[in-house]
Amino acid sequence: MSLKNFKVIELVSSKTKAGLTVYADRLKFNPHTAPDLDYAPYVQLLMDPNGKNFAVQACDKDAVNAIPFSRPKDAKPYPILVRTPQAIKQIRTVMGWDDPNKYYIVTGQKFYDEKAIVFHLDDAEEYTVTKRKGKDDTEE
Repeated sequence: MSLKNFKVIELVSSKTKAGLTVYADRLKFNPHTAPDLDYAPYVQLLMDPNGKNFAVQACDKDAVNAIPFSRPKDAKPYPILVRTPQAIKQIRTVMGWDDPNKYYIVTGQKFYDEKAIVFHLDDAEEYTVTKRKGKDDTEE
C-alpha cells in the first residue's frame, strides 16, 4: 500500500466520542467507534505521515488491505482491537513514540461523507502502562 496519494480529508466534520488508543503491540478503538462507522465489517487504515493524521475508513471486503472490524449492529458495545504491526510501527515512528511502556489516547473527528474517522495524533495524551497484580500476587 502506498501512502503517496493519501490526502488529508478536507470536509465538514463532526466531533465524535470515538477514540483510539495506541499501544506498542495493538490499536484499540473504543466502543463509540463501531457505531460511528455504521458497524462497518471492514475498514482500511490510512496514514498521512506529514500531517500526523491517522484514519480508519469503512470499505468493502475486497478493498485493498481491508481488515475485519465491526460485529453486527445488535451486538453489545465493545472495543475493537487491531493487531496490525505495520500500522502500529508507522504511527509510533512518525510520532516518535518509541517507549513501549507508554500508550497514547486520542479522540477522533468523524467525516460523514467519507465514512471515516480521523485521529489527529498531535492531540494524543500520553499515559504509562502499569502492571497489574494477579491472583497469586505476581506481576502480569
